[in-house]
Amino acid sequence: MNINECFQVSHYEVDKNLRKLIDEPVNEDLIDKNKYANNSEFVPDSIYKRVLNKATNYQWSFVPYDISTVEGKYVQFIGLLIVPGYGVHTGIGTQKLQKTDNSNALSAAKTYAFKNACKEMGIAPNVGNDDFDEALFENFDDDEIEVEEKPKKKPIKKEEKKPAKKPAKKEAKPLKERIEEIRQAYELDDDDFVAFIQIWDENIIDLKDMDDKKWKAFLQDVEENPEEYEDF
Repeated sequence: MNINECFQVSHYEVDKNLRKLIDEPVNEDLIDKNKYANNSEFVPDSIYKRVLNKATNYQWSFVPYDISTVEGKYVQFIGLLIVPGYGVHTGIGTQKLQKTDNSNALSAAKTYAFKNACKEMGIAPNVGNDDFDEALFENFDDDEIEVEEKPKKKPIKKEEKKPAKKPAKKEAKPLKERIEEIRQAYELDDDDFVAFIQIWDENIIDLKDMDDKKWKAFLQDVEENPEEYEDF
């Protein structure tokens, strides 16, 4: 597909009810918070894909435009999100390179690029924006495309979550639960988790190398130095 063919996708007509799936905010229950990055809000890439699939009947593509390294420290992925009726949107993602295993670096950079392209397109505009309190839909039932507006909800959940952030409750959590929180927050499989831990200790080559003492030291480092892990 050449560049002229890419831009022709803007001429497709899109049903207004389907367009709502792109333009309106997603349900609050689908939004997560990364407590290791100043509680910044995010939605997994799977949510963006499901919105795109529903709104376009799977007629969308995310293709690479450029892949490069930046100062030998990062791998950078630039991709084009091509969506009929919505045009072409650019996403840029980077991933810090490790001294040992970088087998998942390109995949991570691509995921970040895809998410950024979706944000540029306008999907999930309420993520990270307190001005949006309304949800478009509560689930992904394919039979329910038209959605009636619901009364705006007060940010009750935010007030309820404050007590859970007290240090005493964090310390009371079992070690396995704290480990799983990090895995979910950064969407890590086993290989990604090893690369993530290597930011703290490059000598770790397998999750089996981690005993309870190392896990506790690693978790403490993530909580005290979240900026070191933000680019993962």
